[in-house]
Formats: sequence, structure tokens, C-alpha cells
Amino acid sequence: MIVLPLLFIASFLFAQKSDSTSNANTVDNDTTVYTKVDTEASFPGGQQGWIKFLQHNLNAGVAADDGAKVGNYIIWVKFIVTKEGHVKNIVAETKNGFGTEEEVKRVILSGPDWKPAKLNGKPVNSYKRVSQGFDITEG
Repeated sequence: MIVLPLLFIASFLFAQKSDSTSNANTVDNDTTVYTKVDTEASFPGGQQGWIKFLQHNLNAGVAADDGAKVGNYIIWVKFIVTKEGHVKNIVAETKNGFGTEEEVKRVILSGPDWKPAKLNGKPVNSYKRVSQGFDITEG
């Protein structure tokens, strides 16, 4: 089998620019996590930095190693990027199995701090949502 990582990485923030004051959720000891920001959180080096990081750190063969059949497995996870840039509360939104969700979580946690989202020019806690594909083809 040939295993190819899909590096079309989709990254979406749960936030949209808004002047609304109802743009936050309260979690973890009253720490505000914004759902609407002016500038979304980003990986150091932007999208190209994210792709390079995944190419060097993601185990693209995890699904095949765990018995996945030929196919395309898309994993979605969401997490919080704190105002300090730390990643926390990673939650898999998919359940493809074969170790794929765990691998994506592992890689995100092993990475550097992110650039935090900004609201009114100040860093804030915000949600981030990313996807990663695992493509298994016959060889």
C-alpha cells in the first residue's frame, strides 16, 4: 500500500469579525474564549509553516499501520489557542479511527505556540478548527 498525507490542510476559525458583545464563551475558571475576533489565531509561518510542520512531524502511515482500508480519511479537530499562544482542549470532531484522530492531536500538541487571535488589537483566547487528510492507495 502507498500512503500519502493529504496536505490540502483546511483551517477554519470559529470566529468572524464582529462588533457584537455576545462573541464569547466562558470556560475554565472564567477564562473568556472568543468566537468572533478581528484577526484569527495562526501557526508560526502561516499556512506554509503549518504544511512544512506537518510534513516533518505527521506519521502519514498511521492509518495503514492500524489496518485502514484503501480510502481517504479526513480528520477534523478543534481547539483553543490561548492569548499566550498555547494550544489546549483539543477535541476530535470525527471518528475515523485507525489512530488518525490521535495522531493529529499528538502532532498539534507537539508543535510550537501559535500566534494568538486579536480583538481590538489585543491578544485573546479563541477557537481554531483544522482538518488533516490521510490518503491510502494501493501500490
